[in-house]
Amino acid sequence: MKTLAKFIVLAVVVLLAIPPLQYKTVSPCRMLEKELVKRTQQEAESAVAEGREAVSSYGEQAQRLAEQVGAIVENVAEDIAAGVAEMRVEQLSTRQCLRELARMKVGREPTPGW
Repeated sequence: MKTLAKFIVLAVVVLLAIPPLQYKTVSPCRMLEKELVKRTQQEAESAVAEGREAVSSYGEQAQRLAEQVGAIVENVAEDIAAGVAEMRVEQLSTRQCLRELARMKVGREPTPGW
């Protein structure tokens, strides 16, 4: 019984320690990088949706072609955005990353160069 109680106490301590450890390991620069990639993905998806809508009146073959081109555009945009975001974030300090992330979350655009 004592062993079970010790195990339960240990499990509770570990569960209570996980959130602070995660908080300390979260990097504003990685969060900024992910946010930039996510926004680029959303823009690419929006552009692809507009393209699909534009070709919808041209028939099934045109729609299939638009789907294929859209998938390629989304993949390329994601890869490019990930590379650009990684390069940009590497040049920023943690404070600058946090500032840029806050600007993006509040609704202001990041500084020029994106």
